[in-house]
Amino acid sequence: MYGFFSEEQVKTVKRPAGRVRTCASCGRYLLCETPRFASFGEGKKGIVIVLPYPTEMQDTKKDVLFNQNVRYISKIFAKKGIDLARDCTTLFSVACFSPKKVIPLPEHIEACRPRLLAELKSLAPKLIFLFGDASIKSVIGDHWHKDFGKIEKWVGWIIPDQELNAWVCPLELPDVRLESEEQSTLFHMYLEQGLSKLYEPMPYIKPEFELYTEEQDICKSLRRVNNLAERQYLLMAFDYETTGLKPHNVFKHKIVCMSFSYRWNGEQKTYCIKMPKTDTGKAELKKLLTNPLIGKIAHNMKFEEMWTKNILGYNVTPWVWDSQLAAHILDSRDMVSGLKFQTYVNFGIAGYDDEVSMYLKVLIQKMVIV
Repeated sequence: MYGFFSEEQVKTVKRPAGRVRTCASCGRYLLCETPRFASFGEGKKGIVIVLPYPTEMQDTKKDVLFNQNVRYISKIFAKKGIDLARDCTTLFSVACFSPKKVIPLPEHIEACRPRLLAELKSLAPKLIFLFGDASIKSVIGDHWHKDFGKIEKWVGWIIPDQELNAWVCPLELPDVRLESEEQSTLFHMYLEQGLSKLYEPMPYIKPEFELYTEEQDICKSLRRVNNLAERQYLLMAFDYETTGLKPHNVFKHKIVCMSFSYRWNGEQKTYCIKMPKTDTGKAELKKLLTNPLIGKIAHNMKFEEMWTKNILGYNVTPWVWDSQLAAHILDSRDMVSGLKFQTYVNFGIAGYDDEVSMYLKVLIQKMVIV
């Protein structure tokens, strides 16, 4: 006899909140010469280098510099006037070498992450270089909970990480045995781009918006923008939160809320509203989305266009800009043009939808049951 739920519905997808892995659950510290490898360097310029894990030679000699790749990095830094021992602090994302499990598994990274983040917090660096896949997943994975994809999509970005309050520069760990002219050129270019941020202040991004859930307030916010457009042409970026990706089943799906932002007379305003229910509110929304004096901007605008057409019954006009197309033009790599990724690498804000995504899933489940 089959149960009510499938295995896919009831299996655990992540560890419960509040429980963390430890050195005891990892066990690598029992297999190495130098357990919990200590940091190296004085860090006088506020630069932190995070390497994936100690090699066998580093572990045996108890010295970070006993590695060809580290010496190569040190040599390049020296050409830029930076001394690895004096100006930088070098850490490992997984602090123990393991002869049985050389490449760290996700559970090893998770077990070592609290130690690494605690060190980063105490160091308060200005610039963090993350070398290799394990380092990127260890540091960024604390607040980036989406799919990481391949390391290639992270390399070269200089991220103003708001959680770490530091510039974060992910790079591939150079392999001096396979060094080519192309690898050397790219590595030097990305390194220089990262170092250029060393003395640039971190941008502080404070999300400021007005949230309206009452119908009267919703109507006022929509009317306010429509009235401003009569005095001056506006550009407005907007985004929907929906119960799915495709809206063609109008009985199953709905637009839950809408956020929109515009700049008028040098002042930027951002609103988040529930979708209006009254005829007055719906009329104001339609006027906003079809107002010829308001140019519309969206990230992947065909999504908003499709949902507006199927759920609301009309087309958005005029469209003037699609920031996702712009992201494709600026960087043609796979998996980098999404809104969540672009928000993180450009503004340092990761997981802005983490707190609401679960409620959208619950909402669609209730609609299906009804």
